[in-house]
Amino acid sequence: RRGAPPPPPPRQSHLHQQIWLCLRSRGFWANFAKIIGDPAEKFPNSHQHSVQLLAGAVGWLKPEEEDLPEAVPPPDVSEAAEALQAYLDSGASIQPDVRSGSEYLLGELQEVPRSRAAPLQGAELRESQECIFGAKAVDREDRAHAWQALRRLGNEAVKAGLVWPAEASYSLALAEGGAAVPDT
Repeated sequence: RRGAPPPPPPRQSHLHQQIWLCLRSRGFWANFAKIIGDPAEKFPNSHQHSVQLLAGAVGWLKPEEEDLPEAVPPPDVSEAAEALQAYLDSGASIQPDVRSGSEYLLGELQEVPRSRAAPLQGAELRESQECIFGAKAVDREDRAHAWQALRRLGNEAVKAGLVWPAEASYSLALAEGGAAVPDT
């Protein structure tokens, strides 16, 4: 039996946290409800794509089998459920797969959707933010970007036959971003 999988890198954990916040926001559900509830499609397949996005959100927010649902209330999906019902009742020509997906999604929304716990909480959230946005991380990123840009400038100078400007650019790249030079 294998142990627990290693924790994801801080950037991935932070991204999951931001996705969780977005999918639980009232604006997310209300805006898609407006798109689905509008009888005229503003963009090609906007109803179909909106239904697919909401179905993906419901699936992503569901807790894993072994996890208990979060104790906080789920996002308010009532507007989205009403819009979906109106869309299905509109008599509009709906592709069979979109109709069945919409009906399934409506069933999911009419029950109280369960929501997974936030990917990061408390100390884990603070550590992830510090790892990505802390002064050391920002300095490291700045140096890496300086190295990349100056190296690119040096490469362009070499292509143009400008040896001395290329050497100056490479020297500056190493001075500014030497500690952030990738291993490869």
